[in-house]
Amino acid sequence: MAAYTVLLFITVLVSLCCQISAQLGGPDAIPGRYRNPKIIRYYSFFCRNIQCGFEAVCERQTYPCLIPTCSDGPSCVQTPGASLKPGRCPRPSYIRARGGGGRRYECNTDYGCSGRNICCHGYRISRCMRPRRPRQYPRKY
Repeated sequence: MAAYTVLLFITVLVSLCCQISAQLGGPDAIPGRYRNPKIIRYYSFFCRNIQCGFEAVCERQTYPCLIPTCSDGPSCVQTPGASLKPGRCPRPSYIRARGGGGRRYECNTDYGCSGRNICCHGYRISRCMRPRRPRQYPRKY
């Protein structure tokens, strides 16, 4: 019985650590993609007063309003079963701001982006972008 209790405690502890890492956008949250430490720190500060539940992360979202200039702020976004959408981003040096300006940091994780778009961090900004296909290397016979 004691071994079962210890195993359950360790399982819950590991699960909580993984959830916290995904919420803060730690470097291991999205393997194979560049994560800008400045953007991670910004979202840690921006979301400091938000407590998200299980399978949810804090993202910057535009609040619904009647007048077209709507404000935005921190909000919990559901992550259905995973914190990673499939696809890859371009190199960080290719991620640039949109022509019309807009927010410098659009997203923190993939679930801050609508549809199939993924969150790509550049050296100065983060943007929601269409995922690139994985490279297909020719078969060697």
